Amino acid sequence: KKRLQLSRELWQRVQERAPLATDPVARQRRVLLSGFRQLNRAAELVGKYVGGMHTVRDLPGTTGRAAYTPVEPAKQREALQFLAKGLFNTDSFRFKPQFLASLAPDYNEWERGGPVNIPAAVLQVQTSALDRLLSPGTASRLLDLPLYVDAAQSRDLISLPEVYGTLQDTIWSELKTNSDIDRLRRNLQREHLRRVQALLIRGYPGLPPDALSLARLHATELQAQLKRASANPRLSIESRAHLQDSLALLTEALRASMQRS
Repeated sequence: KKRLQLSRELWQRVQERAPLATDPVARQRRVLLSGFRQLNRAAELVGKYVGGMHTVRDLPGTTGRAAYTPVEPAKQREALQFLAKGLFNTDSFRFKPQFLASLAPDYNEWERGGPVNIPAAVLQVQTSALDRLLSPGTASRLLDLPLYVDAAQSRDLISLPEVYGTLQDTIWSELKTNSDIDRLRRNLQREHLRRVQALLIRGYPGLPPDALSLARLHATELQAQLKRASANPRLSIESRAHLQDSLALLTEALRASMQRS
């Protein structure tokens, strides 16, 4: 949370501060990208809490502590919501057009870049979180968590259906509000769909069968939502094209036979 807050403050200040003639040419550009580097680290760290386990390295018989203890359910849900409402939210990545237009490269550098690709920088942060949440390791640990607690405690545990459902509802939230989908959100949805498609057709090594069944169930629900949303004539042509393309890809994946190596 502090990394996201600091990145937002950094971006706000660099946009409000007028560059000086004595500043390095690419100063603003480097400050902007440094904020994204911090968020890449945050995505990797926070994702570990979902389905995570605390471990200790006590010598046998020296303490009464368990070697493995599931992360507190409230902490796991807090991590999941941070990713959903923080890193998957396009409001976290709003910049003034005048600021982006002023980000000139240093023309004395041999390998100088062109305009800063904000959509690509945002997507890199988001895919780090997606890869962690949809990984076989996370799925296995979420399914195994009830084995490590008493029956009374297992009722409050975060579950794999909760994670998959929260992830899908957050990434595709526009389907329920009948609102247009901006470019940053379309990019995120494509990445989510690409992973779901790969999971349904090829599967992931080490993915538990229950995880595959749940992924197919949620994909079927998403297919029905896409059918309804793609027929909305009030959406922009970009949103309708995106939804129709997503529907076609998901339908094809659900119809395909599993390819096993």
